[in-house]
Amino acid sequence: MIHSKIISYKDLLESKRFDCAFLINYLDTEEILNNSKYSSKELVDPEITLLITDGEHQPLNRMKDGEYRYLYGRNIKEGFVNFDDVSDLPYISKEEYEQSKRIQGRDGDVLLAIKGTVGKSAVFYKSYIGDAALPREVAKIVTKNSLKPEYLCIFLLSQYGRMQTTNSGSGNIHKLLTLTRLRKIKIVTPPISLQEEISYLYKEAINKEVKALDIIKNTKKYIESEIQRKLGIEYHREKIFNISFNKLEYFWTPEYYKPLYINTISLMKKKIDCVQLKDLASIRKGDEVGSSNYRDYFNKLESDVPFVRTTDIVNYEIDNYPDYYIDNNIYEELEQNVESGDIIFSNDGKIGLSGLILDFDKCILQSHIRYIRSFGKVPQFFLFTFFLSKFAQYYFRKNTVIQSTIPTIRDALEYLPIPILDDKTIKVICVNIQKAFKLKNEKKNLISEAKFKLKEILSN
Repeated sequence: MIHSKIISYKDLLESKRFDCAFLINYLDTEEILNNSKYSSKELVDPEITLLITDGEHQPLNRMKDGEYRYLYGRNIKEGFVNFDDVSDLPYISKEEYEQSKRIQGRDGDVLLAIKGTVGKSAVFYKSYIGDAALPREVAKIVTKNSLKPEYLCIFLLSQYGRMQTTNSGSGNIHKLLTLTRLRKIKIVTPPISLQEEISYLYKEAINKEVKALDIIKNTKKYIESEIQRKLGIEYHREKIFNISFNKLEYFWTPEYYKPLYINTISLMKKKIDCVQLKDLASIRKGDEVGSSNYRDYFNKLESDVPFVRTTDIVNYEIDNYPDYYIDNNIYEELEQNVESGDIIFSNDGKIGLSGLILDFDKCILQSHIRYIRSFGKVPQFFLFTFFLSKFAQYYFRKNTVIQSTIPTIRDALEYLPIPILDDKTIKVICVNIQKAFKLKNEKKNLISEAKFKLKEILSN
């Protein structure tokens, strides 16, 4: 059935977009906001916010390790902060962190991505982020008691918030939402009792995410300590090394010949019975559907399926609200048959990023992603945990090459040596990871419930 809608010239000017799908969403959103029985206030209104600012404008010296995190704009995801230790340099010095209070994140600050993928939002909690500084690409909003930060975050992630942040942004290549325009965004402010219902759901989701990440982190340490115990020797990184010409193989990359990687992997294969991944699991490649089939948040249909790229692997799972969506007919034609529990692995670009498909995840995986399913000889959760370990990461780095401009490990994943540990160790790992991803499933449900609750409040 064809639906039509009359769009006035005034609406066309106010929306600043000549895009039918966007305009229909824009008008629907405006109608809901205008008809809501609760008042709307501009974000800058002193009744609801204390401060709206952004992060550091000057370049900082970023490091691989340290105590003080530096969040990139891309770290702000759908309600949560993503930690990408594979490709990021996520730390700065104490001196640079302390040089400006303005760039420091505090408990309850609402973070909003204002450059690149504009509109992603999360609440800052030191309990799982730690001490962290903010970049220019992230806005920091400090609310008053009349506006719960968790409610504001969910509002900004909703259609009502996203429509405004997208509409207020500028730029063709890199989208930018200026602070001036951000301050003008309208926020519906229901009674604090209703805000607290959403705040409670969000906090519960955060608690489950914190517990899940902590379990995964400790399980990763556990498998590393068990493997290291069997090796007996721990090799360390060398600042300088050399290799004779007659030992050069078909790879002419320094990483391929690093003694740390070579010696550690060789010792592991010598001390522990190892089996190549291709003998333990199926390894399938995702699909490239063509950018002409991409639909963004405002153009997607209700039946469309999330299109997961390597940047959408977030804290060991997929982002259910990625940048692009694909028609369900294409999803059915591709027959990827991705299942709950499948391991996803970034084979190109951010080499080594891994995650698991959760119970309610329905998606199309990009061609740069591999999805792995155990044949049953070794549990899926054990394989996933080994992927996270430094031993697997050494292998990935060793076999990474630059193909034109994009890093890749080609088909080297098939030959990844998997150490077969004792049954007791494998069971401990599997029980822990199963518990962690049960919490992650519950977290996703809570965020969905919070978004539904917001829609219910604003529509009544």
